[in-house]
Amino acid sequence: MKNNTLDQIRDERAKTHGRFEDGAKVFEILTAPVAQALNDGHISDVQHYGLIMAMSKVTRILVGDPNEKDHWIDGANYLLLGGGVNDSK
Repeated sequence: MKNNTLDQIRDERAKTHGRFEDGAKVFEILTAPVAQALNDGHISDVQHYGLIMAMSKVTRILVGDPNEKDHWIDGANYLLLGGGVNDSK
């Protein structure tokens, strides 16, 4: 059974975010080296989280609307957070 409201939301979001299935493939490719760096102890949990979230935004740029400014702004902010640039320490 289809839910028209959910279908409408998914179709609307696909315009800016791309198709979920396409994003899943790209996200897996982008995040594999990030996961390896965490497993190797090369990056911290916070750095890992920042990178993973940034890669979600890169995925949206690659499979969705590359001109959507929020993708770029959000990705940059996740990198700042992961790098501890915004820390008040």
